[in-house]
Amino acid sequence: MAGCVDMIQVKSDWSEVLRDIDRIGDRMPTMKMKEALDSVFALAFLESNANVHVETGSLKTSGKKKSKGSKVSARWVGEISYGGPSGGVHNPVDYAIYEKSRGGSHDFFNTLPLLHPFFINAIKRGLD
Repeated sequence: MAGCVDMIQVKSDWSEVLRDIDRIGDRMPTMKMKEALDSVFALAFLESNANVHVETGSLKTSGKKKSKGSKVSARWVGEISYGGPSGGVHNPVDYAIYEKSRGGSHDFFNTLPLLHPFFINAIKRGLD
């Protein structure tokens, strides 16, 4: 059969991807990205704090957040914690892990996965 093709060839050109990696690689996280991530992270802390059950206020006031961006390690890390020193009658709070492990509405982190798309968008905004 004339004109019959007995071979196909598939190629992959990564040159544009590699140029972008070189362009952004040593600048991550940018200040713009850190600010965007910190903004979403502040909402995450407020969300977790709103989910804390309040009897004495101790657990709620033991909540802490911190974030850090480093170009040296090319990382941004946000941490939310409950327990330890508090402004309530139970000081320090030593039961945060038990309250969280009860699950359901007692897990003050249970709704944070809903913020995942907002963190993705913050990263994308930081790449512009």
